[in-house]
This record gives sequence, C-alpha cells and structure tokens, in this order.
Amino acid sequence: MNCRGDGTAACANGDSIEWTSFNKPRQVNYGSDFATFDYGPERRLVNQRSMAGRVTRDTQYIGAHFERFIENGNKTNWRANIFANGRVVYQLIEHQTIGACS
Repeated sequence: MNCRGDGTAACANGDSIEWTSFNKPRQVNYGSDFATFDYGPERRLVNQRSMAGRVTRDTQYIGAHFERFIENGNKTNWRANIFANGRVVYQLIEHQTIGACS
C-alpha cells in the first residue's frame, strides 16, 4: 500500500484504507467488499458496517463484552463475550430472524 498525506492508503488494484485523525481505520475497501467504522468520544469502536459478498452486517458494540449485529437487514444476533487473561473464553450468541415464528 502507498500512504498518502490525506490519511489514506491505496493499492494498484483499487483496495484502500482510509484512516481517522486518531490513527484508526474509518473505511476499508477490498474489491467490492467494504467495512466502515464509527468511534465514540473515547475513540472506542461503537459501530461497524460491512459487506462481504452478498452479506451485509451492521454491528453495534456495547462495551467490551456485548455486541448486536444485524445480517442482511433481517437477522439480529446478540453476542456476549466472557474474557480471562485478555482472551475470550466463553461466547454466547442468540439469533432472531425478523418475520420468523418463534
């Protein structure tokens, strides 16, 4: 990647990374796939939107241990992480599909 003075990096094939003023990625483009990132006042990741192939995912990070992500606009997932020594040792994921019977 070639770094430019405007906070971006680009490859000859069109892939690119755009950085925030505080040195975290704002957007990553990889072919037709992408990810965008939003940060809170303490520069912690709070939202991520990505598309890989035909799958879109919107993720909200709620503290260090909990996140909610929606896939393709109709499947909501909740993920809770339990850490020990800085690593995830247990993960619980629950799913809900909009319009599905419970």
